Amino acid sequence: MEILNQQTPRSFRVEDIFLEPTERQPEVLVRYPSQQWGETFEAKSDSFTIVMNRDLKGSIQMASGMAVFLSKKHPLKNVLLVNTYAGVELMQRTLALGMKDAELPMPSSFARFFPQSEGTPGPNDRLPIFDDSVASPFPFNLRLLDCPMATCTTWRLEQEIQLYPSDIVILNSLEFASLSQWQRGQLAEGLLELRAKFGLTIVIFSQEMRSDISPYFKGRGALGILSAHAPSVWRIMTAAEQEKWDNLRRRGIVH
Repeated sequence: MEILNQQTPRSFRVEDIFLEPTERQPEVLVRYPSQQWGETFEAKSDSFTIVMNRDLKGSIQMASGMAVFLSKKHPLKNVLLVNTYAGVELMQRTLALGMKDAELPMPSSFARFFPQSEGTPGPNDRLPIFDDSVASPFPFNLRLLDCPMATCTTWRLEQEIQLYPSDIVILNSLEFASLSQWQRGQLAEGLLELRAKFGLTIVIFSQEMRSDISPYFKGRGALGILSAHAPSVWRIMTAAEQEKWDNLRRRGIVH
C-alpha cells in the first residue's frame, strides 16, 4: 500500500515557508460534559486525545460507547476499537450499552445486557430499543481488533489498518497493550508514526492519573510522548478522587 501523509524532513528558504498551506483545522468529533471544574472535554480529528481514568472497566465502557457513538455520528468514517483487556462478555455488554446510548435498535436477545433495575427510569434515561426486524443492528463502519494482554504492537495495528482502512482508532487501555515501560514507549512512538502515515484520529485510554500530562506538554513515559502531540487531555475522576486532586492543586503539588 502506498504510504500516505508520511512526514519527512524538508529544507526551506524562510520566504518559502509562507507559501506552504497551513495544517487543516481539526474538527470536534465528540464532546463529553464533565463535573470537574465545569469542563467540557473534546476529542478532535487528525490528532491524539488522552483519556485518563483509574476505573479500568469504566474506561472500557467509555471506549466502547465512544466507538459506537462516533460510528453512528460519522458514517463516512471507519472506526477501529482496539481491545487490550476485556473478555468477550465485557466487550459484548459495553458495546450493547453503547448501542443503547446511541439509540440503535437491537434484537430482543440483547435484553440480557440490561437487567431490570429498581425504581422508575428518569426523564433523561435512555431505554434500549428492541426490534427483531432489523437486518443488522451493528454499525457497518465499526470494527474490533482484539489484542490479548501485551500483544498490541505497531505492526499489528498497521496490518489491520492496511487490511481495513480506518479513520478513527480507539485504544481502550494503554497499560494492558504493553506491560513494560519500554514496550509502551515503543508503542507510543509507533502510534505517532501511524497517525502521520494514515492521517488518523487516535483516542488513548489510560489508567494513570498524572499531573504532568497536559495538552501539547511532553512528560515522562509513553503518555508523555503522546501528550506532546495531544490537543485534548481528559481526567475522569470519582468525587473522592476529585476532592483529593483539588486539595493537591490548592497546595500547589499538581496543576
